[in-house]
Amino acid sequence: MTLSEIAQYAGEKVGKTDSDTVTFLKKSASLNYRRVWAFAPWRETVTSSTYSVSTSTRTVTLGSNVETPLAVAYGDEELMAADLPTIISQDADLLDLDRKGTPTTYLFKGRNTGGTAEIDLFPILETSGTTSLKVVEKLKCLTRNNYVVDFPLPVGEQSIKRLLPSAMLVRIWSIAVCW
Repeated sequence: MTLSEIAQYAGEKVGKTDSDTVTFLKKSASLNYRRVWAFAPWRETVTSSTYSVSTSTRTVTLGSNVETPLAVAYGDEELMAADLPTIISQDADLLDLDRKGTPTTYLFKGRNTGGTAEIDLFPILETSGTTSLKVVEKLKCLTRNNYVVDFPLPVGEQSIKRLLPSAMLVRIWSIAVCW
């Protein structure tokens, strides 16, 4: 079922199929779908990819459908995931652009301006070779691209009273789907 079909079905169950209610139900279904998606790295959401790494480059751009890296390996060695405060407290010299070697640590930077996930490698790769970076990745939630969720809805008191039964149905329905 698509989110639109779920919203239409839920609206029919409570006897409210006007456009405001269906829009609210679409947003609720999308939000609950993303909540379930983000709960764990489900089998259907995990993939692996390989990326080439060039010398003197710290940043590696991951695939366009990647939500977050789960594990990263360079050659046969798994890289340690770290955040910036950890890198600074344990080995601040890793941030030095002149420090080169075989990568041992990676930092998930988040998304660039184009919305693509990126990681930084520490230290910067010293020599070029045929060794590739292997990344186990969690894919993006599908609703990130096909429906925008903007809660809370800017509605008045009358609209809230009208939507309340629908909202309660969606919440009950989402709990049942999760279990």
